[in-house]
Amino acid sequence: MHLGSPPPEQWDVGVEIQTVDMKHGKVTGLMKAINVPNLPHTVVTCWGGEIVDFVNYMPLTDKWRATSSDDSRHWSMFTDVQSHPETWPAPLRGKRMPQVLEDCIFMRWKEMSFVNVRARETGLTIEGFYYVCMNRKTGAIDGVYFDPSTQPFQRLTLGVENSGRGMSFASAKSC
Repeated sequence: MHLGSPPPEQWDVGVEIQTVDMKHGKVTGLMKAINVPNLPHTVVTCWGGEIVDFVNYMPLTDKWRATSSDDSRHWSMFTDVQSHPETWPAPLRGKRMPQVLEDCIFMRWKEMSFVNVRARETGLTIEGFYYVCMNRKTGAIDGVYFDPSTQPFQRLTLGVENSGRGMSFASAKSC
């Protein structure tokens, strides 16, 4: 009899980007975890982010318990980066994004607090952060969660949804 590990939990996620400050490399928003197993309602968190623009923020995280090896491993997981392996990990040491990756906006999103529930009610953690790659042409967002104390390489994949109030990103699986 073969005992495999259980499949990772999955649930729908919606993201609203609320503010973007390109001058200072900042972004903020809300993340909504929908249909989380064993929870009766949507869990909403607010997050703050950094735009990796090589002016305000570099690819090296240098906080949140992430090492340069973690950075290299996580940034290298994005399809756009994998399509051009010769360009990575040069940005970790460089002064600007390689031209072939300029169709991407790289960010880090750090959830700061739960909005509608107490942390202990959810069993979820917001101790880590997301490495994020947004495609400038399609608006698609791919993310990888980093927290050394949780399951590694949890993915976040978001498509664009026009909500009538601007763009939001929805119906992705987080696992």
